Amino acid sequence: MKIIDVAEPSKINREPDQTVSLIQNGKSVEDGFQIQTVQMRSYKQNVDKNLGTFTIITAYVETDHGSIEILYDEGYRGETALDDSVKFLTENLGLSSLILRCTISLKNKT
Repeated sequence: MKIIDVAEPSKINREPDQTVSLIQNGKSVEDGFQIQTVQMRSYKQNVDKNLGTFTIITAYVETDHGSIEILYDEGYRGETALDDSVKFLTENLGLSSLILRCTISLKNKT
C-alpha cells in the first residue's frame, strides 16, 4: 500500500527533482513498523521572477506495512531548500518525530 498524504497529490505525481536518502535498508522498528527507507524529496513547481522557485518538500517513509509520502514544507525557499530541510531535520532530532508522524498516519489509514 502506498499513501500520498499531500493536499494536491497531482503536484507530486512524477519523479522528484531531488532526493536525499536518510535511511536505506533500515531494520529499526517504530510502533510495530519496520522502517526500511526514509527520504526527503523536492518537487520544483514554478519560478517567480521576484521570489524564485516554489518548491514542495515531502518526506517518504517505506515500512514493512506500506509506504507514505507526506508534506514536509513548501514555499519559496531558495535553491538549497531540500538541503536546508535535511540539515534542520537531522541536527534537531526531527528524524524520530518524522518517522513517528508517518507511522501514526500509516496506522490510521490502514
